[in-house]
Amino acid sequence: MTELKPEQFEMRRLESLSNTIFGVAMTLLAYDLPKAAVFSGAPDWNDLARVYSGKLAGFALSFIIAGVFWISHHRRLARQPVGSRGMVVLNLFFLLSIVLLPVTNGLYTNYAMSSAVAVLYGLHLTTIGGLNAGGPSCAAGAARSWLRCFRSPCSSRAPSLRRLRRISRPTSGVLPLAAS
Repeated sequence: MTELKPEQFEMRRLESLSNTIFGVAMTLLAYDLPKAAVFSGAPDWNDLARVYSGKLAGFALSFIIAGVFWISHHRRLARQPVGSRGMVVLNLFFLLSIVLLPVTNGLYTNYAMSSAVAVLYGLHLTTIGGLNAGGPSCAAGAARSWLRCFRSPCSSRAPSLRRLRRISRPTSGVLPLAAS
């Protein structure tokens, strides 16, 4: 193995930290599921469906999202055995956003009809995606675009979506990958 320069970090250690953080965060997603104390007696199928359906759907959605981000993060770290200090700091901010996923998931599953909570959850996922894709400037730009789209009336949103579809259309037979 080659000797590391003082400004370089072994990404293998960051990968171990990220595996632990993802594991804890994905486990904590289930913490907000209803407990047995919700029922006064033995529940039937309708009671179980009424109490658990929305929370299980939110749990499953956030678990799958976290899993996709874990796969992407793992693949990126595996391709890069050594990183700079800036890259490590960026990855720590990404991991911080993953740690907060159970918080916004809990808000979303408890207050799904609140537009403020839906926007917060969407902004959080946008931030995670931006940090995963390329850093703070990418996350900030994605969040600004998302808010601009959210605030604009539906009629003015349609042309921009058509333009986005035209821009993102592949020009060859190779499909672009969303998460690397």
